[in-house]
Amino acid sequence: MPSGTFNLVGELLKLQGAISGFRRKLEASRPLARKFRETLARYNAAVEELNRMVGIPLPSNGSALEAEVARRKRQSLKIEKLNERVLAKRWQRLTASTDFIPTFVDRLELVLQRLPLTSQWSHFPEELRKLRIMQLGSWRESLPDQDLETLEIRLKEMVDLARATAKTTLGSNIDRFRKECGWTFDQLAAETQIAKTVILGHVNKGARARPFTLKLYAEAFSRRLHHPITVANLETPLQE
Repeated sequence: MPSGTFNLVGELLKLQGAISGFRRKLEASRPLARKFRETLARYNAAVEELNRMVGIPLPSNGSALEAEVARRKRQSLKIEKLNERVLAKRWQRLTASTDFIPTFVDRLELVLQRLPLTSQWSHFPEELRKLRIMQLGSWRESLPDQDLETLEIRLKEMVDLARATAKTTLGSNIDRFRKECGWTFDQLAAETQIAKTVILGHVNKGARARPFTLKLYAEAFSRRLHHPITVANLETPLQE
């Protein structure tokens, strides 16, 4: 997410939209986790049985000794096969089925790092980082999806806040750049070829601007200030 192209509302909406896919993949991974747990339990039971055998002194009688040694060898082979042929494969399938979780968490973290440094947003990073999203893919007994539901609620709150902030942010930035340019509203209208009433709607009423209108603002400010002003600059709040 390059800084010049970061769109907070867009990135939050992408995360919000990914939740349904997250749920489907998580549900698909749970039978694999159950099979892995079952195989691990068989493996642990086989190891315990071998340990029990080893704890018993070997018979001194020749035929009985041979039979016991053979029995222990069969148990060792059983453990080896369980580990190499079943347990390892089921672990590989399980981890492959949950590799979407770290990717999702990384995307979430990138967005959290780019949230505005204002009081309205300050509580979100700490709260969301406490959610046990990574643990949802654990091979152990499944955690309830409450943390995922909380994440979905918070993402919606952030989308709503970002949209509301974007309205006032745009107007504030247009007015700030206008003042930096030393223009009146009439001069800004002349330089951008945007009607003064439209400009005042953006600045004073928080009206939304079309992409082409944002481009006209950015080009006019860039010409006057002799450095690039992007659409992202117009839509990004100043950091407190």
